[in-house]
Formats: sequence, structure tokens, C-alpha cells
Amino acid sequence: MNIAIDIGTCNTRIATQSDGIIIDEPSVITYDTYTNSIIAVGEGAYKTLGKTPKRVEATFPMADGAISASELVENMVRIFIGKIGKKKISMPRVITAVPGGITEVEKRAIVNAISSYGVRTVYLIESAKAAALGAGLDILSGEGKLVADLGGGTSDIAVLSLGGVSSGISLRKAGNEMDKNIIKYMKNKYKLAIGLQMAEQCKKEIGFVKMVGEDKTFVMKGIELTRGLPKAIEVSKSELVPIYQNTMLEIIRGIVDVLENTPPELNGDLLNNGIVFTGGLSKIGGLKELVGDYIRNLKITIADEPDTCVIKGITQAIQYIKKVENKKGHEINPLLAAY
Repeated sequence: MNIAIDIGTCNTRIATQSDGIIIDEPSVITYDTYTNSIIAVGEGAYKTLGKTPKRVEATFPMADGAISASELVENMVRIFIGKIGKKKISMPRVITAVPGGITEVEKRAIVNAISSYGVRTVYLIESAKAAALGAGLDILSGEGKLVADLGGGTSDIAVLSLGGVSSGISLRKAGNEMDKNIIKYMKNKYKLAIGLQMAEQCKKEIGFVKMVGEDKTFVMKGIELTRGLPKAIEVSKSELVPIYQNTMLEIIRGIVDVLENTPPELNGDLLNNGIVFTGGLSKIGGLKELVGDYIRNLKITIADEPDTCVIKGITQAIQYIKKVENKKGHEINPLLAAY
């Protein structure tokens, strides 16, 4: 059996060609620090963030698209795959996505985490390629396609042609940085300590990178640092726009850098094809308007269901496994490597 796995910084998704997306849960694990026993994974673990007693820790074992705690990732992947049913996944072959700028050491860490379950072979594909496939782009043609996959830990930007990356960059600037900046802002301006879930909820409800439409408010709940007591403060959408915008401007600079390093012939293709945004962060308000202010000659498209483009693309890439195994080297193949 072949399985597609997207171990994202914020969410882990698992899919098969026959069943589609089977697992879609937060990349969070809760464990006992004394015994190292696993208490919860995924949705159940996410609900415990910031609420655990001293001997229990709830954490994201992935950071900026790379593994920060290998043993925890191994346990998380093992439990997620186990939810599919052991009879269905005897010695599977797995394809997973990795950021474009990942090192060989980081690749091996991801492969080892997945292999710990007892898979036959692990195949890798760059996140930008998978996102483009999932968005319905033909990346095997010689016509240039520009995709920006904006996730939780990384933003992968690439110009794709003939199944490869002509020009690309992976930035550790994405949704998580926005959440951290909001937490810092509330602490510095209002002396209010808020949690990650509160910051993320705020981003989903009133997060905008450019002021578009009417102003809205959101009630931040946390702890007043001066007295240590619970407190709620109402903030406005317009007030937080500059905070979210700072991260997005860094991403836009990355897009410009990629365009500057793209061959002129492919840049000509992009005038027709524009840029396609995928990933959960691409749903943030004002994205098209802000990008349009800085990159005026390209059509801007946000993919349908952008947060699932990568896992859908990985699932589509399963069809290329046979070409690798049959060693058809003369055929274009978007897969990066096999382990």
C-alpha cells in the first residue's frame, strides 16, 4: 500500500489514493516527562496546550518545517498511521513533503521518523511541487509556474518547470511567526500574557495583512502581568494589521527574490500564469491586495482549499513511484529522492 504523509509544523495529514485524506489533525503530542509515556496526540493533545500540570508537557515536535524532537515525531507518526488500521498498512511505501531548503541531515531525520513504523521505502517531494500538484498545476510541462505555499512554519516559493525547481526559496516566515508577534505585542502594549491558541484564534477571526473592509474587534483573554489576574482586552482588526503585515512583507520580498533569479524565458510564462498561493496562511485577509501593491504585473490566485493542497499533491505523486522503481530515468519525475 502507498501512503501520502504531510508532517506539517501545525498539522499532520495522511491520505491514500483510494480513501483521500484520512488523518487531518494538529501536529501536537502530550506526554509525561517522568515516564515519557504518550498521553494524547493530535486534536486531543492540542486541547491541552497551556493547560498541563508540571510533569506533563504538550508540544509541537516540528519547528519551522524541521524536526525539533525526533522521538516525539516518531511516536506521533506511529500513532497517526496506526489509526488507519494495521491490516491496511503492512509494509507501506510512503511519500512525504519537505521544505525546499532542507538539509540532508533534516531529510534523514524525517525519513527515520517515518521509517520507525516499518515502512518499505520513503520517497520525498519538495513542498512547493506537492502544493502545485494539489492546486491543479501541470508542473511537468516546460511552461513556468510560480507557487507560494504559505504554511505554519515555512513559506516555500518556487518557479517550477519540467518537474523541477528552476528558482526557489524556503523562508522560516509564516503563520507561526505572526502568532508569536501578536503574543509579543499584547505583552508589550497591554501587559497581557496570552496563549498560542488565543493568538491563532485571533488570526483566524480578524487577521488581515492589509486593511480591507470594515473594522472588527476581537477579545483577547489572558493574564494581566502586573497583578497575575485574568483579564480580557478588546483589540481591533486595524490595530493588528501592521503586526501581520510585517511577516507578509518578508514573504513578498522572498517572492521578488525568486523572480529575480528566474530565467527570462520562464518569467515570460509567469506573465500569463501569474502566481498561485497555497497553504493555510494564504487564507488571511488582504493577501491579494497587499501582494498586488508590490507585484503588479502578475495575476494573483488563491487555490481552492489551499490548506490541503500539499497533501493532495503528495497523493497525486504516488503515481510516480513505479517510474522510480522501474528506473525510467529518461522520464520526467517530480520525486526528490528515495530512502
